[in-house]
Amino acid sequence: MKKIILLLTIPFIFACGSKSIEDIDFDTMYDPCEVVNAADIITKRMVSLFDEYGHIEDLEDLPTNIQIEIEMIKEKMENLEDIIDDRDWNEDDLQDCPKFDDVDKRFRKYDL
Repeated sequence: MKKIILLLTIPFIFACGSKSIEDIDFDTMYDPCEVVNAADIITKRMVSLFDEYGHIEDLEDLPTNIQIEIEMIKEKMENLEDIIDDRDWNEDDLQDCPKFDDVDKRFRKYDL
């Protein structure tokens, strides 16, 4: 069984300048701050889901549309981690980005 806890604890400190998670296109990201911007979008939505549904142990306990969204978020996070690895970026590369502190605070506050 898939657990939301696992999804919410996936390490992420990244994102792009899209307005929605669906719009994030990792293939076009060549700047660390684009990745941090994407992480900002993703983490905001993850926190929103976490606040609304709490620590759900089984995705099947959630509405179908939320299950689909969580699967999409999980896929985007995996792609995000891949792009960071492919670009050989590390936390130092991301820290100078304007939204890094906000993303980092969400990680710490929600133990993501």
